[in-house]
Amino acid sequence: NNPQMGLAKINEVLIQGNECLKKSKVVFITLGTSWVYTLNDPKIIQSGSLPKTVANCHKFPAEYFSKVIQSVTEIESSLEKIASQLFSIGIEQIVVTVSPVRHIKDGIVESSRSRANLVAGVQSFIEKFNSK
Repeated sequence: NNPQMGLAKINEVLIQGNECLKKSKVVFITLGTSWVYTLNDPKIIQSGSLPKTVANCHKFPAEYFSKVIQSVTEIESSLEKIASQLFSIGIEQIVVTVSPVRHIKDGIVESSRSRANLVAGVQSFIEKFNSK
């Protein structure tokens, strides 16, 4: 239950994961949803402009956040940034998939919209990448 030991272990695993990634030639990326949460409370953000997309919002009240769906362009742009970083460390191939799992808690229509945006974003990324 020592926080410093926990942090040290997390950092150790991050370093190991980074080393493993640098040795890899192929990376698989599976996208699950195009819904994201943005932080809208300026008291929490130290610097920068709002809204900011967040990775985990369970530790703060729900009213600090908005749920938004990423556009096809935003998904494509995110994949371009990820690919650029991966290729810069020697990755030779990236395989992008869309998870078949439906997020029913979002509702059937919202889940379908999300998946449609993901598929279109991935396809747009692939077409743009292959044209280079």
